Amino acid sequence: MRTTVSILAALMLTACYNKAAEVPTTGNTVARVRTATLSRQQIHEAVPEGLSEADSVEYVRQYVNRWIDGQLIDQAAAAVLDMQEIDKRVDKYRRDLIMAEYRRYCFDRRSDTVFTEEQLRDYYNRHKELFETERPMVKGIYLKIPDNAKDLKEIRRLLQQSGQKDIDKLEGLVAGTAIHYDYFMEKWVEWRQIEQLIPTRFDSEPAAVFRGQKMLDLSIGGFTYLLKVSEYRAGGTTLPFEEAVPQVRQRLTNRQRMNFDATFQQRIRQDAEKEGIVEIML
Repeated sequence: MRTTVSILAALMLTACYNKAAEVPTTGNTVARVRTATLSRQQIHEAVPEGLSEADSVEYVRQYVNRWIDGQLIDQAAAAVLDMQEIDKRVDKYRRDLIMAEYRRYCFDRRSDTVFTEEQLRDYYNRHKELFETERPMVKGIYLKIPDNAKDLKEIRRLLQQSGQKDIDKLEGLVAGTAIHYDYFMEKWVEWRQIEQLIPTRFDSEPAAVFRGQKMLDLSIGGFTYLLKVSEYRAGGTTLPFEEAVPQVRQRLTNRQRMNFDATFQQRIRQDAEKEGIVEIML
């Protein structure tokens, strides 16, 4: 009920006079552009539920002005454009859109896109050239700690060792000390994401940074930056299978979708003919 009252209030305000149309609005008509009219019922049906009175007034005002602008364009264009050709193109676009959406709906319901590890590995092994790293990637641990942290020496030692017990103890020490702690020993991360965390300039390749030591220890501006790299891959090398799985799965899904789309219309026609829905009489 409140929504209806709000809409009625908005219509009362817009019904008195519409500056954009520069015509008085009376009765059921809210706005007019030449012979085209916008009715109160049309607006009532367009206003969303749940709007406050103020929001309803603003919505109606914008709706009326959009309708007027649209009518002005339509009527001006009709005088100089081939509207029958426009209608044909709109109809074709509508059919293409319906077809695309229906194809997507059918594919999502009928196609099995759950691939076994064997299928994923097989595709990966046959197409490794498709899964190259664009940039250097690393695995490791990153820490930013105040220079005056009391456990800094022990943190350095544990980070250098990097055994499982060392890591467990390290995480306990840095819980209340580290400004930033990032553990990525089990996943590949782009090198540029890590180097951006350290306020100094590096060469592009991790190998040039660590010179075989795979441990970085810098003190800058009152903070110590520690970075232990366990593995790195240069740009242009093949991604490990585990990292490539999302890409492999997407490529297999796309291939299934293409195969599905290629025969979709033919299968629709065949099913219709079997059911007697389609009959050609020439």
